[in-house]
Amino acid sequence: MANPNTMEIHIARKDKLHQTIVFSDAKEEAQYTYPSDYWKTSQNLPPSISIMDVTSSQIYSLLMEDLAISQWRDHVISTFIYYVVEEHPDIFEVTLDKDWTPRGEPAIGKKAEKINPFSLIGVTKDYPPTAAKTELPDSKKSRLSLLLCVLITYRKIVMKTNNPNQHNEGIQRLDNFLKTSGFGVSEDDLKLTRVLAIESSLTIQFRKCIAAIDMFLNQLPTCPAAKMRICTIPSRYRGCTVLTSMRQLAEIMGLRLGELMYFCFTDPLMSDVIRVGKASM
Repeated sequence: MANPNTMEIHIARKDKLHQTIVFSDAKEEAQYTYPSDYWKTSQNLPPSISIMDVTSSQIYSLLMEDLAISQWRDHVISTFIYYVVEEHPDIFEVTLDKDWTPRGEPAIGKKAEKINPFSLIGVTKDYPPTAAKTELPDSKKSRLSLLLCVLITYRKIVMKTNNPNQHNEGIQRLDNFLKTSGFGVSEDDLKLTRVLAIESSLTIQFRKCIAAIDMFLNQLPTCPAAKMRICTIPSRYRGCTVLTSMRQLAEIMGLRLGELMYFCFTDPLMSDVIRVGKASM
């Protein structure tokens, strides 16, 4: 009897008349946890984070002290992300042209309302504040540079986990993109955060912030911060590139995504389909 949790697809290939591929929607073990695993509502409440009630300059100095000794503290990281996003409405804020009400949940935002990524999260400023030993000179530009370097750390960790032996070139490309993105990312900030691109940095509140930013930019691609999504895009999709390409191709051809898999692909693409394809996706 066929397993109800699997989907069989027969694909014609040049080396074999037919090949049967079984896509299972059973949960797979992963070496790291995607932010979406924490993106759950409970009793219609959004995910929550606890941060410090400080200024953006104060949290910048504290985070720089931590990074100087290769220290990653979740409440410091999430506090920093929050305040830098809040102080840049020109980049992160969007006025909705319609209600945003996902899947019957309470509305994230109403038409004509201004929202940013933290409209998706319940933020409480109740974490005991800590002062930096020395307040460093900073600016909105320097804080934005450091924010991008902190966000891209997530992508680098995922890249290292997926390709432990071949990640250096990809990480260099990410760094080069940030330096030429127009957001003024500095080489010094990249160096400070590079050593913290390790799995222990995937802390709970950090992942919630990453997921919120990714969902926001995915829903509102006209946001000025849209190209920052290069930092967060793996947060909700495994094999996002091949799946996105397949979905776009299916729409052009007027097919459902499952139907598209009946067609012949190149061997490299088919390998990706086998690797990431699941009925639940």
